[in-house]
Amino acid sequence: MTQLGKPLSVIGMVGERIHSLLAPRRASPRADSATAIIGHRGAASELPENTVNSCRRAIQQGADGVEVDVCVTRDGHAVLWHNRDPNYPVSMLAKLAGLKEAFVTRAPDAGSPARRPVSRLDLAEFLATHSYQKVGDVVLDGLDLDARSTVKVDVLPDLYRWLECEPRARRVMLDVKLSAEEIELTRPLLEELERLSSQQGDRRSCRVQLLTTELEIFVELAKEIPRYPALRHCEPVADFELPGVLERAREIEARHVGIGLPPTRTWRAVRDEIEQVLDARSRGDVETVLVWTLNDEDMLKDAIGLGVNAILTDDVPLARRLAAERGASV
Repeated sequence: MTQLGKPLSVIGMVGERIHSLLAPRRASPRADSATAIIGHRGAASELPENTVNSCRRAIQQGADGVEVDVCVTRDGHAVLWHNRDPNYPVSMLAKLAGLKEAFVTRAPDAGSPARRPVSRLDLAEFLATHSYQKVGDVVLDGLDLDARSTVKVDVLPDLYRWLECEPRARRVMLDVKLSAEEIELTRPLLEELERLSSQQGDRRSCRVQLLTTELEIFVELAKEIPRYPALRHCEPVADFELPGVLERAREIEARHVGIGLPPTRTWRAVRDEIEQVLDARSRGDVETVLVWTLNDEDMLKDAIGLGVNAILTDDVPLARRLAAERGASV
């Protein structure tokens, strides 16, 4: 598998940090584009991530849309779940980090025959062995659940049924969690999206974007989406965690670009790349630029001031307030 961008060496990371400390800070130019506020995995700080209830809460908080993670089971069903492989080191670290959250993901324990990548499980087996576990005794959305309570994982049709009844959700970003080795599952994913979109017809004007950090998956999505008439509203997004965004985006002719802020990079370095891509947008080489996941007030102000098209955030109320203050929200 090939991650979009250029791998950053240790020397490169050190260089970025030195640059961020020594280079003078530049003020954000006035926004020339409205900025959509997107709930990252819904409102995951309050309700189980990637669930319809979490998405509903994000919209109630003022989000213009939501981002959810999508994995695909062996029998071709799309489930709203983040970690496609529970044995990845990053997945296990994320589970430990989630102990401070109201809910944590619940996957099969080590040694279980069901502890496999989602793509190697049938839908029924996945739903029977994966869920969200509540942490502590707290009241959420009026539901008083004890610490033993679990919440089921939603599937893509659940999300689309909700979208049909929620006109305030004007954008949906599906973060496609498929590796190059799972590329054959892009077709059943698009077929399911085609079926769900056809059922809705023209009743929804929701913009749908399919994000991926994998080069092979992006190329496949960009090639296959135009073959599905009902997906004319869907856009493939080249999503970058690594540097070299503009150069790689040009190589693969990506019209929609996502730029992430991983722990290994500084905001200043990422900001420089955002500006480069925004310059390309002003020339017509790129259509949309989205940035994730920003929760810091200064960073949010900066990105809104730059005029990015969308910001993914865990703090929708803060981002919404800042966008309104700048008069830069959609």
